[in-house]
Amino acid sequence: MGTKGSTWSDEAKGVLRELWGTSQLSASLIADELYRRCRLRVTRNAVIGQAHRMKLSRPYATVVTKERVDPRPPPGPPRHVPFRLKPVRRPVGGYRLFDLADDMCRWPVGDDPRDMRYCGKRTMVGDYCADHATKLWVQRRTA
Repeated sequence: MGTKGSTWSDEAKGVLRELWGTSQLSASLIADELYRRCRLRVTRNAVIGQAHRMKLSRPYATVVTKERVDPRPPPGPPRHVPFRLKPVRRPVGGYRLFDLADDMCRWPVGDDPRDMRYCGKRTMVGDYCADHATKLWVQRRTA
């Protein structure tokens, strides 16, 4: 990488002028070639910036680029992990509010407001298990 105090030599500018105007190399490949020929280590952005400051133009679009290799291995077939619910032991009469976890049904069970209990099954839709969600959400009838 070029440092703040580094300057482009006349030789490096000549190589840049030659490669920028006559070859179809990308700025990255021109940076590699500058290092190979002049031992000037610069980035592609430095090449583009210097070409801009030298007012060089390209009569065509760049077509030759580095071949990019993906370092990751190709993806294999998707793994299907079966989804299994853990059995939940329900106390007789349901759960108290403070005993409920985030994924437990909050459908009230029983009529005693002083000792309110809740269903406690694993939730499927929102705060309710599948059985209570079907009772809560009534589908419209189509005529």
